[in-house]
Amino acid sequence: MNNEVLLQILYYANEIFDFFEYEEEGATLPKVIDFAEYTVPRFDTHQFREHFRLLPDTFDIILGYLHDIKNREHRKPDGRQEIYLEKQLLITIWYLANLESFRSVASRFNVSKSTCWDILQRTSKRLLNVNALYGIIKWPTEEEALLTMQSFERRSHFPGILGCIDGSHIKILAPQHSPNSYVNRKHFHSILVQGVCNHKRMFIDLYAGEPGSLHDSNLFSKSDLCERIENGTVQFYNNSHLVGDLAYKLSTSLIVGFKNLGNLTEMQINFNKKLNAELK
Repeated sequence: MNNEVLLQILYYANEIFDFFEYEEEGATLPKVIDFAEYTVPRFDTHQFREHFRLLPDTFDIILGYLHDIKNREHRKPDGRQEIYLEKQLLITIWYLANLESFRSVASRFNVSKSTCWDILQRTSKRLLNVNALYGIIKWPTEEEALLTMQSFERRSHFPGILGCIDGSHIKILAPQHSPNSYVNRKHFHSILVQGVCNHKRMFIDLYAGEPGSLHDSNLFSKSDLCERIENGTVQFYNNSHLVGDLAYKLSTSLIVGFKNLGNLTEMQINFNKKLNAELK
């Protein structure tokens, strides 16, 4: 998981957190001593990526951003000593990257459940501030849009592409409330993430948090991107547009392929091939 995806998923953390609390009252697990302090620093690159779903270098970049944000904060001290920032980020990413309960994560990192919750909330807010300050996920400027369109056109001779849109399922444990609505077509519980990527496969827009049973076209209709397109607060420079698969509806801002009912012309088939090439 790269830092761009992490940031938007964290945006919906307050909703996601509630999905994972299925612990028996009074249940305890033995604490793991010095997991963050001793074990994690000895992970090689492969082990770190396997457990945290991102590279150590990416982790260090995010940590640097968080140090900057923390230094900008004007929080009143509450008398408690805050756990060092690296451990807070390790706890947050571990929780998001692995389907573990608060009880399990708290035990692994030798903190209480309430401390684990506080860390997740605090780090999530700080990461949102990172995105607001540094613009990691943002709609392109006119200059950036032009570079994106030129790159797509050089590759496929397909003009005017500002980005590619698609949905993805993030696996979760069954929530307590309305669990069936989170079961997707592949028969597991999930929340949906809708992403728009540029020619470098970097996200320029993300929307997350809807139940996994929702169809991609309905996900788009409910997203803030659709709302911003309708009210004109996002710019499609030089008649540009997004491209998506047949799950989406054709519009002036979103181009999709022709449905193949056995009667497509050679030109329409060629159009679909070029469009599908961009979506892979």
